[in-house]
Amino acid sequence: MSGKTILALNGGSSSLKFGLFDAQSDEVLPLCTGSVEGIGSDSGRFSIRGAQGETLKDERALIGDQREALRSAVQALDHLPFPSPVAVGHRIVHGGPKLRQHQRITPEVLRELEAAEPFAPLHVPAAVNMIRQAQQHFPGIPQFACFDTAPCPKQRRASRCRKGSGKRASAVTGFTDSLANPSCTLLKARFLTG
Repeated sequence: MSGKTILALNGGSSSLKFGLFDAQSDEVLPLCTGSVEGIGSDSGRFSIRGAQGETLKDERALIGDQREALRSAVQALDHLPFPSPVAVGHRIVHGGPKLRQHQRITPEVLRELEAAEPFAPLHVPAAVNMIRQAQQHFPGIPQFACFDTAPCPKQRRASRCRKGSGKRASAVTGFTDSLANPSCTLLKARFLTG
């Protein structure tokens, strides 16, 4: 492992999906993926799978809200034999007219994202809350916004960025060429939800 471990977060209204990835130069290797399903219900489930699909955790869970879901995920990841993340990526449905590229989250980006609420009123407020919670859990660690509405690189358009495929990217679609240079895009790790 290179030590460039990246946590990808995708918070929905009643679920949290996450993945831990090892970014080795141009290669991104999944370490584990997980989900907290049924948040706020009495039929919740918390699961984590390893890189080979092996079950690392799978149990019923009564998780009241997104804050508790993220806290549970972070605590579970802390007990696995993986390095702590050096960056966190957030899947964002829509960044409005001004946020169209994957980018590091700054106070200004967060303000613009809040202003973009009318473009995805069910998703943007939850995403902003998830970002704020992740900033509390990982102070000082760079956080990145990865927008569903960001243009796809030309070489990936045909295979991964087709509109109307019936699937949506649910994690990170872009990050950094080098975590030392967070303005560049590299991480192409994504996992899908139906």
